[in-house]
Amino acid sequence: MSPTMEKGGIVSWKYKVGEPFNTGDVILEVETDKSQIDVEALDDGKLAKILKDEGAKDVNVGEPIAYIADVDDDLAAVKLPQEQNTEKPKSSRNEAPSPEKDEVTKQQHKEPALTEAKRTKGEQANSEQTFLPSVSLLLAENGISKQKALKEIMPSGSNGRLLKGDVLAYLGKIPPDSVTKITEFIKKNEHLDLSNIEPIQLKPEESEQAQRKVTNKMEITPVQFEEQLMFHAPASVPFEKLRESLNSFMKEAYQFTHETPLTDTNSKYFDPIFEDLVTLNPREPRFIFSYDLIRIPKANNMQDIYEQEDIFDLLTSSDASVSQGKSVKKDLLPEKSEFLLTLNVSVNNKKFNDAEDKAERFIDYVKELQSF
Repeated sequence: MSPTMEKGGIVSWKYKVGEPFNTGDVILEVETDKSQIDVEALDDGKLAKILKDEGAKDVNVGEPIAYIADVDDDLAAVKLPQEQNTEKPKSSRNEAPSPEKDEVTKQQHKEPALTEAKRTKGEQANSEQTFLPSVSLLLAENGISKQKALKEIMPSGSNGRLLKGDVLAYLGKIPPDSVTKITEFIKKNEHLDLSNIEPIQLKPEESEQAQRKVTNKMEITPVQFEEQLMFHAPASVPFEKLRESLNSFMKEAYQFTHETPLTDTNSKYFDPIFEDLVTLNPREPRFIFSYDLIRIPKANNMQDIYEQEDIFDLLTSSDASVSQGKSVKKDLLPEKSEFLLTLNVSVNNKKFNDAEDKAERFIDYVKELQSF
């Protein structure tokens, strides 16, 4: 129904008195000034008494139209509340008001008066708020406009928000003090009171032990890689020049390993900008390395070994070659020097999940020297 609706009519009842219905069943059909609406049951039950028959017009919003009992209730034993006569009785002008009527009138104005007295002590309701559905329905059922509610009902919600309890207290259906007590309890417990908590003073020994445990947990053993590589270079190349060239090669491998992503750059899903964004500190080094280069000296008997006669050479050679007593000429031996490269790589930062992979890629890059 519309929140501005004040009166309506009963089109038809879908159930008779005593007939049970289930949750969601249409109990009756009502009409407003704009449309006809089906009213569904909110719970299982049955009609105990119908107060407004079909065709009733100008029924005020909030006025009882029927009584509902539980499915298992005996209607003969159920005590129904006395029907309130909402129509003004016709009386003569000279008829004096009865004491009972005056008492009822005082009782009706008693609770709003108390509520208005407390209203002056509360905060102003937020005029820009949107009422909750429960609040809007309750106001509509009792014929209270939004302007009147904002002006007369004291809010208990945050930032001047009206709650259902505020409306019920205004209507006198619950004690106003209950809303005040709940609001005070919530505000009191919004913040945790730590004033009565005293910090524990650790003894020096306990403090050192606790600090040692924390330090041990924080220390992470770095991952170590060690590789020994053998490669050859012409004997005419000076050792210092070879070392300088090797140093440049190491720097190039280090830079290449850090800058090149681990993912497939040829994939259509690869995006360098995205990879740079999702990689944690892409400019921070993942490992450190050190190396040592030494020249392997030739064996003293190397020349003798090459100059010894071989059985296969003797069997396949001519007489002239055998008479010479040598199978390999000294001037035919290749003049190359052999070097040993010891490489140490330490992954010194375990907070990067790609550190070990990049370190292994660096080692594989350096291993290409073995092909020479």
